[in-house]
Amino acid sequence: RIALELRPGYFLGANQERHEIRLRYLQAIPLAPMTVFMINAVGEAVNQSRNPNHSLLIGSIAGVRGLSDNLYRNRAQTYTNLELRHAIQLAPRWALQGVLFSDVGGFQSFTETGALRDWQVAVNVGAGVRIVPTFLANTLFRVDLAYLIEPRADTLLQFGITQYF
Repeated sequence: RIALELRPGYFLGANQERHEIRLRYLQAIPLAPMTVFMINAVGEAVNQSRNPNHSLLIGSIAGVRGLSDNLYRNRAQTYTNLELRHAIQLAPRWALQGVLFSDVGGFQSFTETGALRDWQVAVNVGAGVRIVPTFLANTLFRVDLAYLIEPRADTLLQFGITQYF
């Protein structure tokens, strides 16, 4: 799946334009009956502004697991999530899924005054486990352990009720 989103916008109180563009590529490559290689690639940007609230956010919620969600307000960012997922059927409508993953991102953040910083890179590797009730659409129990390599060494234990992407 390839999706292009164009979002024209405007801050009324600040009297500033706020436009955004986002391109997303999502692909599943089946390797075996219960194994798939997943690719999620996103590139997005907002128009130049001195308002730091006119920004995109990258972090563990969306982007690179292990990266702080509240630190990087960006003019432009890109990230790719790669996951190798393998499931084992536990019961007729239940599966246990193991996941190996890596997330890679690049972003150009703002300072507190709205000036642009140089591009930064974020990289992680990790593994996860999912309990998948196949009778529920888009619902599962997910636990991921991510090891952030760049921009600083860190770890993240993340829980969720859907796949990361």
